[in-house]
Amino acid sequence: MARIPQQFIDELLTRVDIVDIIDKTVPLKKKGANYSACCPFHNEKTPSFTVSQPKQFYYCFGCGASGNALGFLIEHDRLNFVEAVKSLAAQVGMEVPTDVHDDKTEQRHLYYTIMQQASEFYQTQLRNADTAVNYLKQRGLTGKIAKQFQLGYAPAGWENLRQHLQDVSEEDLLACGLLIKNEHGKVYDRFRDRIMFPIRDRQGRTIGFGGRVLSSDDTPKYLNSPETVIFHKGSELYGLYEAQQANRQLEQIIVVEGYMDVIGLAQHGVTNTVATLGTATTKQNAERLFRYCDNIIFSFDGDKAGRTAAWRALENILLLLEDGLNVRFLFLPEGEDPDSLIRQKGKPGFEKNIEHSLSCADFLLKHLSQDVNLNTVEGRSRFTKLAEPYIKQIPGKIFQQLMLEELAKRSQLDPDQLRELLGLPRFSRTRDKISSKNKKMTHRTIMQKAIGLIVQQPSLAKSIENPESYASLTLPGADLLNQLLEKCIASPNLSTGALLAHWPEKKTQRWLAELAAEELLTEEQQYSIELSDSLKKLIQLDHKQKEDLLHQRLAAGELSDEEKQAYANSLKP
Repeated sequence: MARIPQQFIDELLTRVDIVDIIDKTVPLKKKGANYSACCPFHNEKTPSFTVSQPKQFYYCFGCGASGNALGFLIEHDRLNFVEAVKSLAAQVGMEVPTDVHDDKTEQRHLYYTIMQQASEFYQTQLRNADTAVNYLKQRGLTGKIAKQFQLGYAPAGWENLRQHLQDVSEEDLLACGLLIKNEHGKVYDRFRDRIMFPIRDRQGRTIGFGGRVLSSDDTPKYLNSPETVIFHKGSELYGLYEAQQANRQLEQIIVVEGYMDVIGLAQHGVTNTVATLGTATTKQNAERLFRYCDNIIFSFDGDKAGRTAAWRALENILLLLEDGLNVRFLFLPEGEDPDSLIRQKGKPGFEKNIEHSLSCADFLLKHLSQDVNLNTVEGRSRFTKLAEPYIKQIPGKIFQQLMLEELAKRSQLDPDQLRELLGLPRFSRTRDKISSKNKKMTHRTIMQKAIGLIVQQPSLAKSIENPESYASLTLPGADLLNQLLEKCIASPNLSTGALLAHWPEKKTQRWLAELAAEELLTEEQQYSIELSDSLKKLIQLDHKQKEDLLHQRLAAGELSDEEKQAYANSLKP
């Protein structure tokens, strides 16, 4: 897709007012210098969501959600980046430009067209294939649900689709994954004698297919489209488009293992279901799920394979478990899958099973303790050691603490002692509780204070004398400081919200957002003086650190003759 120039995005963010954008969907109340509301990204009774007009930036002191007007449209309205840019631009009367024409844009549009033509062909073939229709009827599916999910049939034979799309080049059909070439160079239809499940993106465009055999003797049972320009299996979710169409707001998403599970559940009124594409739940899958909903249920078969798939999902989800998210695991009775269960017990029966699902914490600790004896000291020690890396990688502070307390209970340890043994920073319930009041910039290092000042007041960078002198700093955080200075000097009119958009990496952006939301300890007119003083102290600290290192190397006999001479000269008055 043609790229939107960063310069345009920066200019766009200076023209829009974040308060106007957010207030249209989340009513804001003036509170001091800022605006506040109950956070739209997690459930709360006391407002902890704050919007700063001067900074053009929002931040939630409860769940940590943060960003600018563009980020709000992406996260809250579920728009993709280009849609969000176009929406903002339309509101301020700006025309969205793109960089030099990108041939890939036309190529992608062509592939979308080809995939839709293939889907229509498969749907037509299904209507004329009694064997395929009878198979779907035996599985309990109606014509209505088949039409809703655009099910089709790829007829037996080597060139049916190729002959139907004879006006499309062989090269493009191969690129779309509709044809396949064997080791002898022979080209033929990839999908043959299979029920076809179109995989659609959030705009409803067909980007790939899943094909299921009619006979249990044929292999492979399921065959998916290969990776293409428009289809990336690891990040897509089958049924997400249909779930969005059926639900104005997705309050909960159920993740199942197969296409038929999604369709069977939808037919019985459970329309909030998706499936991964024949693979374990990836980090990309989880990120996409959390963009749409903060309440996720993973439903797996109760056999060994199902539990293995659930564990792989958990490993990827832990990396994203921020406070306020709810993830549970539902294991079905042996021999049952969601499709068979809902046909037996209906929607109420299936939903009753969800009530018995395991929390993320219960599943994690139960899985880790299955091969250890918690009645022995050695077993509890091993159990704690197994859990350590998983506890440490949880980003949500409150969730991590609650998980640690549960681990401590099962290990028969004091939670504070366990936290210390695991090398985790001390957790203060008073300090870390959800609060809508601004946190003050206390207990920050000099480097953090300097970075915080620049993030909160990007225009301060233009008043810094000799900014290039800080390029030689080797203190922790020096690289980020210099990158901020470079951005702010090049674009002195950037707001805080626009500046943070230059750091797409989530961990860094979240940390910068924390600094941006904290209350500075000096009056605004003193910001420039405080930044100047902080930068001078950094130079002094850096000099002392280098000097101390030189002393250590000298004492250890590690200096070369040239370095010794330079050191001796530095001591001369």
